[in-house]
Amino acid sequence: MDYNYAYSLFKQKDYEKAKKVFSRIGIIDDSFGQNTAYHLGICYLQTDEKIKARNLFKFASQLDHLKDIQEISHFNYAKLSFEIEEPPYDGDYNNAPAKKARFVRVHLLNKPMPKLLSWLGRNAAMNCNGSIQFHHIDDGAPIFTRSMPLRWSGTDEPISNQVLQNGRMVQIFDPAKYNAASTRNCFPGRRETIDIAARFDDEDECYGWSNENYLLGKGWRNEDWKLVKGRFLVTVTVDSAGEKVVGAFKLENSVGRKDFRLTKASEDDLRKLR
Repeated sequence: MDYNYAYSLFKQKDYEKAKKVFSRIGIIDDSFGQNTAYHLGICYLQTDEKIKARNLFKFASQLDHLKDIQEISHFNYAKLSFEIEEPPYDGDYNNAPAKKARFVRVHLLNKPMPKLLSWLGRNAAMNCNGSIQFHHIDDGAPIFTRSMPLRWSGTDEPISNQVLQNGRMVQIFDPAKYNAASTRNCFPGRRETIDIAARFDDEDECYGWSNENYLLGKGWRNEDWKLVKGRFLVTVTVDSAGEKVVGAFKLENSVGRKDFRLTKASEDDLRKLR
């Protein structure tokens, strides 16, 4: 039987061979399918195929035939995950490059351990950093030649005031603030917010939002991340101590500023990004 052979390979830690045999087994909604999905997920995890592993852990975590497998799969499925901020953040400003702005953002979640495994505890995701890429919606091709550095919402603007010898105050770029805004620790049960894009006043264009938008002369509008009116796909990648999580979203910029928003990427969208 394929399962017995696959399991023996699994116990021998021959994950490459085990995953090939496990893959021949039909995975359906029953205890056998849940168990197979879990072990195949472990094989993919051990061979650094994390997206496939996540999909299998998700499947196994949604079934309740084997409670222990369900709980452990939930733990493996995602230490870190994304959630769209609802509603988007709307700001009103005086003496700023825009009077009105809407920011679309996502939360990075560090899920607490499921109750069955709570005694194990869960560590913080330390030194999280990452990048954002914008894609054409028709074929998923990247719009920009480089990814946009990720910015954590609420961090200080990378600008400091400096007083000149004549007493005049000027603003200068502050590398320390810039670097501090690029990393964040995400603790269990907590969420940290990531800026994605912003749209200003009555303009049709929107802009990817990062620390680079604060550079002098940009006026919040960084041409490097300018997006015209339309719909786009967005991928957000966060790395933490060797763990990587990727989220995919759809950016709706074909409407007015008040309806500017993020939505979840569909299965068809995800296929374009592969």
